[in-house]
Amino acid sequence: MLPSAVYDRNIMKEHAYYERALEDASSRLIQKEWILVLVLCAFMLCFAKAAYCSFKRHRKRAGTPSEQLV
Repeated sequence: MLPSAVYDRNIMKEHAYYERALEDASSRLIQKEWILVLVLCAFMLCFAKAAYCSFKRHRKRAGTPSEQLV
């Protein structure tokens, strides 16, 4: 008589691995994509804000053409 599969660690690990893989594969992929998209959006927003602040600072220092002529 063979021992019950419940007491065999290797069989239970394999069973849990395949069971988990079917349920979580698609949800993990979607979550990773959304995290990547959110990080990319945050990076672009910070980059745009820094560029805009730099542009404003440079414009203040250089002055507008009408101020330079006076």
